[in-house]
Amino acid sequence: MVIADDTGREYMLLRTASGWENRETRRSEWGSRTRWHLWRDGEKKPQIVTRELDYDPRRRPWYQGTLRAQVSLVRGAPGADAPRIHWTKPYTFFTTGAPGMTVALPFGNAKKRQRIIAFDISLEDISRFTSNLQVSGGGGVAVFTSNDRVIGVPKHPRFTSAQAQREALLKRSVEFGWVLSAQAHDALASRNAANRAVRFANEGEVYWGQRRRFSLGPERFLWIVVLVPEAGILGTLVQLRTWAISIVVVVLLIALVRVLLLSNRYSNPIEALARDTARISQGDLEGGAGINSNVTEIQDLAEAHERMRQRLRSLVRIEDDLKVARRIQQSALPDRIPYVAGFDIDAFSDSADETGGDTYDVIGYRVDRQGRTIALSVDNADRALLLLADATGHGVGPALSATQIRAMLRMAVRCGTSLEHIVQNVNQQLCDDLFGGRFITAWLAIVDAQTGALTSFSAGQAPMLHIHAEGKHIETLDADAPPFGIMRDLAVPLEPARVMKPGDVFAVLSDGILETTNANGERFGLERALDVILRHQEDTAGLMVTRLRQAIAQFTPGMRPVDDRTAVIVKREPA
Repeated sequence: MVIADDTGREYMLLRTASGWENRETRRSEWGSRTRWHLWRDGEKKPQIVTRELDYDPRRRPWYQGTLRAQVSLVRGAPGADAPRIHWTKPYTFFTTGAPGMTVALPFGNAKKRQRIIAFDISLEDISRFTSNLQVSGGGGVAVFTSNDRVIGVPKHPRFTSAQAQREALLKRSVEFGWVLSAQAHDALASRNAANRAVRFANEGEVYWGQRRRFSLGPERFLWIVVLVPEAGILGTLVQLRTWAISIVVVVLLIALVRVLLLSNRYSNPIEALARDTARISQGDLEGGAGINSNVTEIQDLAEAHERMRQRLRSLVRIEDDLKVARRIQQSALPDRIPYVAGFDIDAFSDSADETGGDTYDVIGYRVDRQGRTIALSVDNADRALLLLADATGHGVGPALSATQIRAMLRMAVRCGTSLEHIVQNVNQQLCDDLFGGRFITAWLAIVDAQTGALTSFSAGQAPMLHIHAEGKHIETLDADAPPFGIMRDLAVPLEPARVMKPGDVFAVLSDGILETTNANGERFGLERALDVILRHQEDTAGLMVTRLRQAIAQFTPGMRPVDDRTAVIVKREPA
């Protein structure tokens, strides 16, 4: 065996009659000098010697032929990117001087360095193998190259010695001393001989022969020829038939016994697994079948089946917990919108999962003459605090964050805190509680029944729409500050209160509405939302909310939302 690269570096390993030899060549570094490690049988340490050799592995037939084989690969053909195995023609080995063939293959990254591994196959070894093949009837097996040169001699009295085998190598089939006459060679070389045996006579004896092609790759192939005397075939037919019948009967009996044993070994646990699967499909996830089998595959299947059952139970528990969480979140939303004289308020929130990161609230409360909170009120509130919040993501975590901000607002209203202080306290608390880059966009507003004013503050929630009744003028408002939970010292630039005139509409929509996408990749967008609100501006806030939800459903028929959708609409009632 040899390994060589394109720098002339080579390692050779050779088995000799007395031990092993390892030759190391570094042509680019040592020139013609080579280093040998000689292991003799029975010795623990090798003998290291240096020899001068006019030898370059890159000039050897196996190296150059392997490079040519890779260059000849057809681009685009199946397997063209895979390295091609190269077989040399028979030639004389440099080291041993014996005839043989070499099989070689490139490996590694050819862009950096071309490396080739090769194995020498001695023709004498092939002949020793073929000459020991026993063919019934006194026949033999020989191997020829594609150009009809023998490289493996058959079992024959003429080739009993190594010297006789060596002298026959690489001779033409009709010359090397077997029973292949010119007529026999022509018969075997015919097209019919590739598929069936050919009968021929030689020196008064009748033979049957067949030639089979043995491919060594796209470049090289061999012919394997089998010859059997006809007398030898007829003499063994009866014996072969008896042996064949006996073997078939014994095999059938063994197979029958094995089938009976295996049917119980395999079918019983599989039937138990099938019954357990049917029980699971009906919703019964309790207690597995407890299958034990000495068949590894069936036992693995049973263990996987049990793991599936346990995970299904966990999923069912999680699903039940999510349903409870959804009921809790939905129950936290106001079941009645407080009545504030002069205002018509409505809202909705649809979550993408069982629980959502969006929420809204309308907190009505009564105040005394000094503007201090007396009590929360639903039926006849003097003021109302409005909220639309959108926590990053959707699911259980964002739902907890959204519920948290709603709880903080209700506590702040009960304490009579101003909107500015509410914003500052909520932001600082969320900075302490949120982690991992999470934040909450929120819009807060206070509507006053006495003045008809709306005072609002937006932390990252935009756009906000003020649709004026006079002239259908639309005012689009940006956020006042970054989202909650990002900056602890958040500036709170409260805009002057907006006095809403009769018929004015103030709408706040979460990004889940505006970014809703249909099957064609189109977004619902701000223009479609505005169109719905403008067409129903004369109607109630509740009808605007209903029509907006219907428009989104028609825009995405049969599609589940990928983000939470929430909207709050405030309308100043006509005088």
